[in-house]
Amino acid sequence: VVRVNLDPKFPSEAQMREAYDKNPEAFRVPERVHLWQIFLPIDPKGDDKQSKAAWSRAEKISRDLRAGKGDFGALAKQYSAHEASRVNDGYMGLLKSADLLAPVAEAVKKLKVGEVSEPIASESGLHVIKRGAVVASETVPFERVHDQLRARMAQEAAAKVRQAAIEKMGKEFPVSVPPDDTLGAWRDDLAKAPAAGETAAAAESADPPQP
Repeated sequence: VVRVNLDPKFPSEAQMREAYDKNPEAFRVPERVHLWQIFLPIDPKGDDKQSKAAWSRAEKISRDLRAGKGDFGALAKQYSAHEASRVNDGYMGLLKSADLLAPVAEAVKKLKVGEVSEPIASESGLHVIKRGAVVASETVPFERVHDQLRARMAQEAAAKVRQAAIEKMGKEFPVSVPPDDTLGAWRDDLAKAPAAGETAAAAESADPPQP
């Protein structure tokens, strides 16, 4: 159905260029930032002693790093409870700015590259972060998405052709499905009916007919 109804040359260069120009946001990479963190959890059900201990440790870590004492990676390995970044010296990766926790995003705006923050409180705990370089938002050039765009447009067109064919067949060859209560009664009858073996055994055990 797809081969018959879809032009093998679809999409053309002009069609791809038109799709690219009409959907700029689909090809825009948002602003991102390199980020490191040391995370200290706080149990919301814990007592004040546990919370104060976490705050005290986070403040000391932040104070020492801001004073140039200690190494961020070493302290992350020693204290951070975020396993994925802890094993990588606290590095979180190149993260979308829009995806950051609100208090972390606000702190990032105030930090310069390489600066360490004071402890930042979130719902899950305390974050001591180090900001890296910010990668500005950019639009990916047409040439870089050319092949992926062609494949996606061809795939979407093929899916539309298949769906249209299914809908057409449904109209031309409608199938009548019994209501649920009818199907249920049919299943009950089958469950109650004796199996073939049971029927044969019953016939053999029955009294012979009287002359």
